[in-house]
Amino acid sequence: MELDVRDYRPEELSIKTEGDVLVVLARHETKSDGGGSSFVSKQFEQRFTLPSGVRPEAITSSLARDGTLTVTAPREKSASELQAIRWVK
Repeated sequence: MELDVRDYRPEELSIKTEGDVLVVLARHETKSDGGGSSFVSKQFEQRFTLPSGVRPEAITSSLARDGTLTVTAPREKSASELQAIRWVK
């Protein structure tokens, strides 16, 4: 999965799992330069249900220079898939 997060710095991004849900959170705050106490804040949160067979601890992510966040969630091979692979060898 790829997300455009070019408006956020790496430290403003959070990728975590909550059970079988992947949560991607980005939050950016900018304080005004005028010495006042105003600021601008923007954020987004996206949640994705993980497909069956995905182990949350196997999820990886990478951030490209162009601001593309790539999250990879590999599926485990089922017993029948492993048996088929052994049969072919």
